[in-house]
Amino acid sequence: MPPCDQVTGGVIVDGGHVTLLITQVVTANRKSTATAIVLTSSDPKFRRGSEQTFVLDGDVITWTAFGTFCDEKAKSDTCGA
Repeated sequence: MPPCDQVTGGVIVDGGHVTLLITQVVTANRKSTATAIVLTSSDPKFRRGSEQTFVLDGDVITWTAFGTFCDEKAKSDTCGA
């Protein structure tokens, strides 16, 4: 299944899913780094049992293998909003 939702004939077709288990969080210098293990995935890029890393810096989460996620308070130059 593709990793993103798609619109086909005016209908949203559900994209891929990944279920993660956070195993460790380390905070230093006002940034947190989380390590997670993939429990399930419909995307072959994220194999079951593989380790993933996330960095939380203020209002921005970076999934090192996927991309950047922002909330509404994040700076526009970081997230393009």
